[in-house]
Amino acid sequence: MLGAAVAVADVSDRVRRRERDAALVAVRDSVGRTLDVEATCRDLVNALVPGYADVGVVEVVDDVLRGETPQSGPLDPDVLLRRAAYRGYNEAAHPIGDIRAVPYGTPYQRAVSDLRARVLPLDDLTWADADPARAGSIRRFRAHTLLVAPLTVHGAVLGLLTLYRCGDSEPFTEEDLPAALAMASRAALGIDNARRYVHEYTIASALQRRLLPQSPAPQPAVESDHLLLSGGGAGNWFDTIALSGARTALVIGEVGDRGIYAATTMGQLRTVVHALAALDLEPDELLARLYDTAARLAEERTHLPQSDPLHREPLAATCAYAVYDPFTEKCTVASAGHPAPLVVEPDGAAFVVGLPVGPPLGTADRTCATPSPAPCRTASTSGAPRCSWPGPTPCPRSGTPPGNCPTTRPPPRPRGASRPRRSPTGTSRTRPGTRPN
Repeated sequence: MLGAAVAVADVSDRVRRRERDAALVAVRDSVGRTLDVEATCRDLVNALVPGYADVGVVEVVDDVLRGETPQSGPLDPDVLLRRAAYRGYNEAAHPIGDIRAVPYGTPYQRAVSDLRARVLPLDDLTWADADPARAGSIRRFRAHTLLVAPLTVHGAVLGLLTLYRCGDSEPFTEEDLPAALAMASRAALGIDNARRYVHEYTIASALQRRLLPQSPAPQPAVESDHLLLSGGGAGNWFDTIALSGARTALVIGEVGDRGIYAATTMGQLRTVVHALAALDLEPDELLARLYDTAARLAEERTHLPQSDPLHREPLAATCAYAVYDPFTEKCTVASAGHPAPLVVEPDGAAFVVGLPVGPPLGTADRTCATPSPAPCRTASTSGAPRCSWPGPTPCPRSGTPPGNCPTTRPPPRPRGASRPRRSPTGTSRTRPGTRPN
């Protein structure tokens, strides 16, 4: 044997580089897929822990979670941050949802002040007195290295990403900073997109609530109630309108746009329906004029500046208009693209009215479907209006006060009396020698 040769290749740097690349790929694949700020933060820590770090924490400016625009530049000392996501050991320093300002003199405060990412060893916690809860948690976890990076977009701080390595894990190095900045940038972009959505949704919802009736208007012959489900489109609307002859109009509609544009279009259509209802039109006649209004609104969009989001955007909306007559106990319903109403009988049985549905508003086809009469004592378009004796005297059948009568059938008319006829202007007129009921 003449000798031996040994060749050793250090692949540690290569392995670390692969770990950083894998963490970046995980963040790019999982972060930014939703328009929910907290879900985006959870996706971030789930992508990094435990593959890249042992503990991960994401804190977001509290105003950002509510959709408000963040201030540009370094974060003020009194700005509150909410812990939005955590993954790691069970005993965290602060629970998810905890709101507090960043303690002064800590590495977390310095990161949101100079907007720089940093790697720090945790052997000597000189700032422990400023944040004793977090310092105690670091000692319990045997964390030895801290990587902290601000979440910034266009110079505005949205939050803070904090990663720890504990126990026997290799410490973070300065070579991890570029990867950490790329992860933080990706997460900040996803958080900002979700914030913009929350901001627009908040405005559209507030506008929708102002445009819709705050409480059901009292009607002479029906009791109505409504329920607006949160999370729906901002273009949904409903109405209960008093008509002549103790009749009541029930309206429900939906605009296909999103956000504030849906709310404004909904307000326009709702105003038109109110104006047309005052003319005492039949349901199909009212929808025919509403088709013309929607066509004019769609035409106006084509003349908007090209920078306007609604430029050449089609207008799509639906509407169902029903008129309830307490004397005949029938609802006459016409629909422009809206689903047929649901009728609930006094015994609880329910069925959908066999209603021919016309084309939606804003389409080229304006052929209004023939209105369909539906006998009902309890009917629903958006809720469940309950019909009652119109009064003003107690019901002659049950003797109960108006509004509490279990039946809606009116008493026989006196001999010689006639039911008032509706004029085109919505007023009532009677034949000579008779009196209105």
